[in-house]
Amino acid sequence: MQVPTFDLPLVGSGPDRRLPLLLEEGWARGMHRGAIAYSPGEAEVLTFPPFRFYFLPGREARPRDPNARAGPPGLHRPHRPCPFDADDFLAEREVLRVARGGRSYHIALNRFPVLKLHHLAIRPSSEAEVTLPQRLGGAEEIEDMLRLAALLGPPYRLFFNSNQGADGSRSGSSVNHWHFQIFPSDFGAVWRATRTTSGAGPVERGAISDWPARHRLYRSRDGEALATALWADVRAVVALDRAYNVEILALGEGDLLALLFPRSPVGDLSLPDGNVLSGDFGGFELTGGVVVPGRSIFQWVQSHPREAVRRMIERIREGTSEPPP
Repeated sequence: MQVPTFDLPLVGSGPDRRLPLLLEEGWARGMHRGAIAYSPGEAEVLTFPPFRFYFLPGREARPRDPNARAGPPGLHRPHRPCPFDADDFLAEREVLRVARGGRSYHIALNRFPVLKLHHLAIRPSSEAEVTLPQRLGGAEEIEDMLRLAALLGPPYRLFFNSNQGADGSRSGSSVNHWHFQIFPSDFGAVWRATRTTSGAGPVERGAISDWPARHRLYRSRDGEALATALWADVRAVVALDRAYNVEILALGEGDLLALLFPRSPVGDLSLPDGNVLSGDFGGFELTGGVVVPGRSIFQWVQSHPREAVRRMIERIREGTSEPPP
């Protein structure tokens, strides 16, 4: 089956309803034929502000890529063949493609989703080797994803979890192949708490008030300017060989939002009864969604909500570092 391809238009063109519809149709087909391992609609969720805790039976059974951290430590480890390279991966899971300036991205089903309609934007394995490892390569890629976010429209959010840093910082990526996570998720409550600290030029910079993760927020109607500003800070983090997370979304009416989370090395978090939460967590958790790997931990959170929130705040605070000046 040949998948449709869409050019990524200038930001400001507005959402294209065809894309969300294709994602929904592709998701339904994938669920029907077993291309998705389980229904995230069966997730159990606990809401204890500022977090939501998700227990997804079966997610932790997902296979790990043995090559994800092969080679020398740091962001610059080379790409090695992984599940995303396999021909049967696209045959089973690709829904559509988007392209701009000679770059293209497969939009494919996530077999082990966190939320309904959880997809991946993946660089084709046929592209130049230097473009394949799980690290951002320039402002053009960031602008591509900003355009994709604008094309999808709210409530879709895009997350990038980089490779592990040379300093031991971790960001939640389990496959060393360039990809963004894509799924719809309400960001309204967090955005309404935002305090912009600088409005000079086409890109406003700021932070989310009282949010535990160290970060920098960028807001603009100019996708190219926002991508350039974000890339300058990502490049400064990369120069330190430190892991990082990026979130991108369109707020509607032409506004684009991005968040950068430089990471710090943090150990696994030991909980009562021998339970452990890994220090390797991604952008979804940094903006409030904690994926709990087992029922016993989920039950502990349910019984000890205040302690769970306290420990999550501490873990997130310790696992992020201040953005570059």
